[in-house]
Amino acid sequence: MLDAPRRNAGGFRLFGPEAVDRVRFVKQAQALGLALDEIRQLVEANGTRGLTQCRQVQPLLRAHLAELDARLAELRGLRRTLKRALDDCERQLASRPDAECPVVHALERGTQRPTTEAEDTVTVALYFFDGCPSYQPALDNLKAALRLEQLPDEVELVQVADASDAQRQRFIGSPTIRIDGVDLEGPDVEARGYAFGCRVYTDGGDTAGWPSVQQIRHALQRPPRH
Repeated sequence: MLDAPRRNAGGFRLFGPEAVDRVRFVKQAQALGLALDEIRQLVEANGTRGLTQCRQVQPLLRAHLAELDARLAELRGLRRTLKRALDDCERQLASRPDAECPVVHALERGTQRPTTEAEDTVTVALYFFDGCPSYQPALDNLKAALRLEQLPDEVELVQVADASDAQRQRFIGSPTIRIDGVDLEGPDVEARGYAFGCRVYTDGGDTAGWPSVQQIRHALQRPPRH
């Protein structure tokens, strides 16, 4: 991509400032993920200007962006698979430390497989009443937990209107978070009954009007219902 340089009397190549500019152009294009053949196309078409240049660059960038998205999806799936395997190990060690490792067992049987994005999709809903002071901290912690679990931070927001609506919505108090239709604290928590009022969460020895990020992450890591 560089013109053949002149040589001095000692045989050393002499490069002008245009060669430095070309090398800088190539290195910047490589930083975008372009291969040398693709960069050569841009160099050869360097005489064009304006929208014509954009039309040449656009398909190259789109192709690399699609490739990067595919690689990121694979990495997210691998992370979820490793996280599930680690959780299986820790549950086994906590309950039956002398039993067979579930991960090794799955590998031996050939049943260990990557988790796909479709399999790991969860539906998340936040129920609240208008003016609830704990609504925003709960939403912030929920989105933070979803991001830490490598999940989309998409949350369905459901406003509960009154006491009658609280009964219809199985509303335990504001804020209530449900993951795949199950309350953050588990299905048994609904035995408390439904009420149009504030809700209190306990994490260790701390009490607050909204769940902690760790509480939400623990709920997100629950095995999916089948």
